[in-house]
Amino acid sequence: MTEKRKNGIDEVDHKIVRLLSKLPRQTNVALAKKTGLSEITVANRLRRLSERGIARVVGVLDASLGGGSLSVAAFIKVSGRDPRDVALDLGSIEECRGSSVVSGSFDIVTSWSFSDTTHLSNVVENKIGDIIGIEEIELSLFTSIAGFKEMWAKCLTS
Repeated sequence: MTEKRKNGIDEVDHKIVRLLSKLPRQTNVALAKKTGLSEITVANRLRRLSERGIARVVGVLDASLGGGSLSVAAFIKVSGRDPRDVALDLGSIEECRGSSVVSGSFDIVTSWSFSDTTHLSNVVENKIGDIIGIEEIELSLFTSIAGFKEMWAKCLTS
């Protein structure tokens, strides 16, 4: 049995997280080969890490695979309503790929996928525009994605 760290994970868990941090889309089979564990053991360790809130599995939708050709970020200011509630409302819209409450000039940052500019306009006018509490929205179109990293864990070194 390997020694547990202060945060409750052992060296094998830490290795799995490090491997996923470098290449997040690895399968459990690939992780099993790299760690010398069985695929089931890797799956069980990932499940336990997720249940304990140490790591989580996330999916990222490629807009072009999902039928969308426009990826858009929306920066939103909220007034008269809890930003968390507004973020949840935004996140429930089908085209929304992610919705986060943030600090800074805006209260919420969201990511969206649309088939075309008409689709974008319709969602902004007929769905986002109906949400109570949105004071201002600024849209930015992704023109290219130079890099993308999926984060797998909270700080594991403490």
